[in-house]
Amino acid sequence: MRIKKHLFEHGSSRVNVVRKGSVEVACGYGDGTIILWWLKSGDIIYKLQAHEQSVSDMQMDSTRIVSCSLDMTIQVIDAINGIVIQTLRGGHKNFITSLAFDSNTILSVCIDGVMRCWRWVTRENNLVDRIHVFKVGETLISVSKKFNVSLNDLIKWNDINTGCVSQSFVGKKFIVGKADPNIPTAAQEAGTQRDKRNIRYRYHRINGSVKSTTKHPALDSRKLEYSKSIETINSRAVENNFGSIIDRMLKENNG
Repeated sequence: MRIKKHLFEHGSSRVNVVRKGSVEVACGYGDGTIILWWLKSGDIIYKLQAHEQSVSDMQMDSTRIVSCSLDMTIQVIDAINGIVIQTLRGGHKNFITSLAFDSNTILSVCIDGVMRCWRWVTRENNLVDRIHVFKVGETLISVSKKFNVSLNDLIKWNDINTGCVSQSFVGKKFIVGKADPNIPTAAQEAGTQRDKRNIRYRYHRINGSVKSTTKHPALDSRKLEYSKSIETINSRAVENNFGSIIDRMLKENNG
């Protein structure tokens, strides 16, 4: 094994912990600093004074860096821009020596042997959806396998048009794990509202065209049936079949 690149930047402060991502490496230093390096070029992506004392442990995924320190705090950092999202304090009365996290919890261990479990929460005390930022070479299929989520769920949660599945999503943030399976994502809500608007628009087009023709009882009856169901539409299946229904209704009217 031979050394391909040396990363030097932070003076005489010792490196306490190193964690490698897919294209970057994060280093935690004895003075509380965290530096994220770009592996290919060796350039610094950002440098952050995360703690007042030495960084004792650190874990990272595609969107977050979580670090602990001898200052008895845990920092949750946005891995993209290096901004501290949240500081966890008060859970330990001595040096925090190690930690680990997944999509649901953070586990931290103190030098006195006490383990603390922290749940991921937003400012509104809701669980947080797991987010992934697409990297070069990644596809919807590879990401679905990486996070053990079905391709259909990935498409549904992020409101992806099925005709755009093969396009590149590099740099875009996707939900790869729902915090609450019973609550639609923001993208799902936006897609549902868009579908309702489209159906209302098509309905009014039919309504407008009928006014200039002979009254047709069967068509009027079907219009009334669809107007009652418009407000309860919650899937795109209705929209997908709506075009053929409209065509059939217009043919009956002309007949």
